[in-house]
Amino acid sequence: MDLFTRQTTTETDDEWLEQYFTELACSRFDLQKETKRAVYTWAVRNYQRLDDQFASLVLARSQHQQRSTIVTNDSLTEGDSVANPPPADTIVLLVYWPRHIVIVENRSGMTTGETWLGNFHALLDASKNILQIPVAPRLEPIASQGSIQHHLRSLDKVFRFRLRLKLPNPELSRWAELVYNEMIEGHLTEYLQEFISPTGVNVDEGSKAHSSAAMAESGYKEGAVSIDGEKDGCPVSITGGMSAISGKIDQLHSLIRGLEANATGTNLPRALDIIRQEVNRLFPHEG
Repeated sequence: MDLFTRQTTTETDDEWLEQYFTELACSRFDLQKETKRAVYTWAVRNYQRLDDQFASLVLARSQHQQRSTIVTNDSLTEGDSVANPPPADTIVLLVYWPRHIVIVENRSGMTTGETWLGNFHALLDASKNILQIPVAPRLEPIASQGSIQHHLRSLDKVFRFRLRLKLPNPELSRWAELVYNEMIEGHLTEYLQEFISPTGVNVDEGSKAHSSAAMAESGYKEGAVSIDGEKDGCPVSITGGMSAISGKIDQLHSLIRGLEANATGTNLPRALDIIRQEVNRLFPHEG
């Protein structure tokens, strides 16, 4: 079962996901994490429908306690600072339902690295046990188009290419059709592939490796892809596919902050149209 597999016979995949996000946005599913120097709570709040194509939710990280240098009356010492109520950093996630794409606000201190995504997935996995559902949604980065295929083409020879694919929904590129049909015929929702050849894997356009790379670039994969090969007589190892494509939309900061405060504003329709155009520019829809 994958992210968009129907949970019942009476509701659509999107209806099930929307119900899931609605239930997730409460304190029942908050996740506490502790590091050597701080105690945090990760939480989802404010799920809301914005129009017939977009919804939003807020991922928050509250810092309850931090170990740091403290100034006393006559010296400096190491100690714990406790805040009540704790301050929170937030990012807004927009769900673009027609294409099952999640647009993540890029905010310094929150989206640097993959910590936020790991904790978001941990929160989702914990909710799976509470709600007693067989699978929880996951987010996979959509890489820049051609990036994984570029890695394959840039090497003189590819000796090993390894990736785990997920069943596409709702889109399918023409290059991924070969692999998609194999998954449907085999009743597969995941497909672990490892191409190995001592003389060089065929990565030409239309090959199975090329089709698999195209599917992975669309975000229908789990984790990173790994490539081992040779360039100019030297061995090369590449791990990729975990950096999401990024865009820039001017004058949307106020919209994002308004969504976080659960206040959509009168400029929402135009702002969502700008976001839609930018998504389609960065990641064109085939078909």
